Amino acid sequence: AALPEGGGLVIEPNTSIHTFWMRFPIDVIFVDRANRVVGLVAAMPPNRPYAGARGAHRTVELPAGCIAASATTIGDLLRFDVVSSP
Repeated sequence: AALPEGGGLVIEPNTSIHTFWMRFPIDVIFVDRANRVVGLVAAMPPNRPYAGARGAHRTVELPAGCIAASATTIGDLLRFDVVSSP
């Protein structure tokens, strides 16, 4: 199993993550309070103890490959849209 294509998980407030008990790699984007990217971890493997970024306020967990596909870099400004489910 993996995160669904086009989906992800935003955790707030949060400055670091681990991937214990996960079965697949994920891309992780760390953003500050202004939604500016302050850290990136591409394809973080399962069972890793720690990834974090100085100044992070939230983490965004995405399917592996999203960082490369979107060419996201440190300093990019992200926009978050609230999507409600039926």
